[in-house]
Amino acid sequence: MKQINLLSPLKQKHVFNLYIFLFVKAVFFILLMTTVLIGIILSGASLLLNESVQQVTLYSNSVDKEFKTVNKEILQVNNRLKQIELVTTSRKLWSQRILTILQQITSPAINISGLTVTNNGMSVSIQGKAQNRAAIIEVQSRLSHIDFIKDVTLPLENLIRENNVDFQITVQLK
Repeated sequence: MKQINLLSPLKQKHVFNLYIFLFVKAVFFILLMTTVLIGIILSGASLLLNESVQQVTLYSNSVDKEFKTVNKEILQVNNRLKQIELVTTSRKLWSQRILTILQQITSPAINISGLTVTNNGMSVSIQGKAQNRAAIIEVQSRLSHIDFIKDVTLPLENLIRENNVDFQITVQLK
């Protein structure tokens, strides 16, 4: 099949250039529209992501604040438990020793009615009743010779009566 072209070669070249121009223009228009459409989609996605990030940040901050107080409370409880454990283990050691020593150094003339621990386990107060004053002084003397006892205090009011004396001896531990 033969084509008859009635245009001059110069006009044919011009039409061919116009055809290429329109083709390139259409391709660029399609690229431009695609770029604009992708930009709009990405802008919308960016807005949604920013909103989600803000919500996550707010939630994270509130959780951090809540857990910060919980963590502080847990640390305080753990510190208290450590202190209690230290005091308990040290009390077990000296409490067993002091009870056996009290049993050994007290005479039948003395009746111990109370034992009070004060000053975080560093002081022990012994209450009781003695048949006479000499028995109390003897116990005070024996307590002052024990190696883990720093000081033994017997108030003078306890030595006023001669017989049936209520007493309270305070012992400072090392």
